[in-house]
Amino acid sequence: MMSTGVVTPRARTRFSRSRPWVHWKMEKELYVYRLLGRTEGLPTPSILWSDNSKELLPQNYVLMTTLQGQLLSHLASSLSARELRDIYFQMGTLLAKVHGVTLEAFGYITIGVIASHPTNEAYMRSRFQKKLVEFDAYGGDPALRRTVEEYVETHNDLLTQARIPVLCHDDYHEGNVLVAEEEGKWRVTGIIDVENAVSADPLLDIAKTDYYAIRANEAKREGFLAGYDGYR
Repeated sequence: MMSTGVVTPRARTRFSRSRPWVHWKMEKELYVYRLLGRTEGLPTPSILWSDNSKELLPQNYVLMTTLQGQLLSHLASSLSARELRDIYFQMGTLLAKVHGVTLEAFGYITIGVIASHPTNEAYMRSRFQKKLVEFDAYGGDPALRRTVEEYVETHNDLLTQARIPVLCHDDYHEGNVLVAEEEGKWRVTGIIDVENAVSADPLLDIAKTDYYAIRANEAKREGFLAGYDGYR
C-alpha cells in the first residue's frame, strides 16, 4: 500500500494510493489501531476520521493524531548501552500491554481474524507449509526444506503451549518505534505500522524483535525482557 501524508502539529492525514485489491489494508490499520486504543498507556495514534468513498477526495484517506518523536532506528547507533537498555525496557513493557489484547482465534488479521485456526499449532503449521511451498517455487534446496520440516516436528511441543491468541504487532523493531528526549531521558512516544499484525502466540513477537532488533546486544535484551516480564 503506497501512501502519502500531510502533517500538522496535532493531526496527520494519510492518503492511500493502494491498488483496488489491497484496499483492505487501510481497513486493517483502522481496526488494529482501534483495538490498541482501548488499552491505556499505549502510544499509538488515535483515528479521527477515515473515508474510502472517494466522494470528497479521489483517494482513500485516514486522519489520525500526530505522534511526537523520531524513529529509534535513526538514533540507536548514537545511544549509550544504558540509554538503549532504558528504551528497550519501555518497549518490553509496551509490547506486554499489546499482548493484553486477546482475540477469538489464531490467524491473520484484516478487520477481524481471517482464515482462523483453533490452536497456535494449527496456525503455525499452516504458515510453515505456505512458506515452504513458496520456497519450492523459488527453487529452494530440497534438503534444506526437509531439515526445516524435521526441526518443526522435533520441536512441535513449543507450538502447543500458547492457549490464548493475542494481538501481535509482528514487526516490532526500531524502524517502527518513535522516541523523544525529555529532561535528559529518552521516552518511547510512538508505536507505528500495524500492517503485519496477527492473532498469535506472544512469543512470535518476542522472537521476531529479538532477531531483527536486539540481535546480540545484551543491553537491549536485558532491558526488553525485564520490561516485558515486569508488566506481565
